[in-house]
Amino acid sequence: MPLVSKSIGKHRVSQAEASSRLIDATIKLAGDTLMSELTVGKIANEAGLGSGNVLVKRYFGFRKDLLLAATSKLADQIIAMLKAPQDDLSDNPVINAIIIGVPTHVLIRKRFILISELVEVISDDSVLRNDSLRILQAMAHNYQKTGISERMAFTIAMKTYALSYAQYTVLPHVEISKQQLDDIQALMLFEYGNAPEVEKQIGWA
Repeated sequence: MPLVSKSIGKHRVSQAEASSRLIDATIKLAGDTLMSELTVGKIANEAGLGSGNVLVKRYFGFRKDLLLAATSKLADQIIAMLKAPQDDLSDNPVINAIIIGVPTHVLIRKRFILISELVEVISDDSVLRNDSLRILQAMAHNYQKTGISERMAFTIAMKTYALSYAQYTVLPHVEISKQQLDDIQALMLFEYGNAPEVEKQIGWA
């Protein structure tokens, strides 16, 4: 479809710019606004655009398609962060795990919040699954750079990713204290810091 400028207010905004602004507004609001209140109108207002329903219908189709586009952009942003040079890695694998994971924390949270909404309304989740796999591969690649095996790196990436998802989608509905969450994190960091020995104990090495 050709890019057509649309007159919005006193400004003319191209389809590409309007689409980008709607996606960025969705990402900005995700996590700070209840999903039930994350309406097309609110997103369009955050993007500085009028006629939100019209624009979303024209450029995306439905609200769920806009949310899906936002999750894909978040995946790209997360992977870009993971692939950025890690100049501050140390000899301590536990510290490295924190250095690798912390910068992506906010974006991963936003993506999981959007995913929890999308899984209820989309019939084809292949885009979500493919993007999640790309994130896992980027995470595992970083872990491997700290000296652990490919198998252990991917396993730790899966555990970290699964725990993050559970933290924002499942655990809020279960009476889990902050201390208990901290215990899970501490156990995972211990496993990561002792990966070579753990591998030997379970027969992977």
